[in-house]
Amino acid sequence: MNLAERLGHAPDARLLIVNADDLGMCLSANTGILALLDAGAISSATVMTPCSWAPAAIGAAGGHDVGVHLTLTSEWDSYRWGPVTRDAPVSSLVDADGYFPRDCRTVEERANPDEVYRELRAQVLKAISLGLDPSHADNHVTPPPG
Repeated sequence: MNLAERLGHAPDARLLIVNADDLGMCLSANTGILALLDAGAISSATVMTPCSWAPAAIGAAGGHDVGVHLTLTSEWDSYRWGPVTRDAPVSSLVDADGYFPRDCRTVEERANPDEVYRELRAQVLKAISLGLDPSHADNHVTPPPG
């Protein structure tokens, strides 16, 4: 049985999934993405658990297809976020200010794979602890500066 069939469609059906990422990043992202989900204009969303608006997003997303937006970068100048891991060191994942690096290249060059695993697992577990039953995961990608 292929994915289309598992989703209740014909085996040869072509399906389009439109996913909105960055849910939980800020109030305006939550407002816009939840409105699109409610209107049926998008199929799903993914929440950034390191961000301060993630609990509100998860609380309001009931009944929608929501996954976890795995996050190791924080690209904004005046709004930053960092690891959710609290029970083990993740120093290779943060900059001098304690936030995630601004771009993927820095993560690729500095991140310890064990710390990456620990942090991504912690992000999924945080989503679950906030009441989300994640349907999928994707990643937050920040291009290098310039």
